[in-house]
Amino acid sequence: MPPAAAADLIEWGPARDAEQQFARVLNQELSLDGLIAQDPGVPALQDDRPVNEYFILRRVQDPEYRRRTWQKVLARLGGKS
Repeated sequence: MPPAAAADLIEWGPARDAEQQFARVLNQELSLDGLIAQDPGVPALQDDRPVNEYFILRRVQDPEYRRRTWQKVLARLGGKS
């Protein structure tokens, strides 16, 4: 593992090195059957319309979106005399 990746992995701990951090995660693995058994009536997750957490960053980089937004801001400022 590249040193930068290992540093990112252990940044928030709790382990002091990448191998220990991986071991902590893998030793706590839960089976899918065990999770389903806890509440079998819960519907399966559907991710057919995923939302990216960087939506706003993509949006503000869109020149058309910025133009429309400024038009709305200016219209509101112009309308309040």
